Amino acid sequence: MFRHYAFHCIYLGLSILTNNGTKEYLATNLFDSTITQSMFQELYFYRWPVELKYKELKSRLAIEEFSGATTTSVFQEFYINMLLSNLSSLIKNQAIVLLL
Repeated sequence: MFRHYAFHCIYLGLSILTNNGTKEYLATNLFDSTITQSMFQELYFYRWPVELKYKELKSRLAIEEFSGATTTSVFQEFYINMLLSNLSSLIKNQAIVLLL
């Protein structure tokens, strides 16, 4: 049984100038008046590596596709994928350090 909840999604649109001079548009649901546009821009660039990690998990590791039929097997597949992702990141970072 699905339940439908009615709610309103309000967002604020901002335009920022990137380091290479292109204009990008951001949407946010943060309405704190103490956060300036330059702070939003900084937060956006901190968030970008997280978005790239999600992309990697979804496309390369197929994190949304499970072969198991039970809850336990799905959790096991998820956790092993996360472990493999973290191990590959560690190995990659160590290789970069050694090459520099």
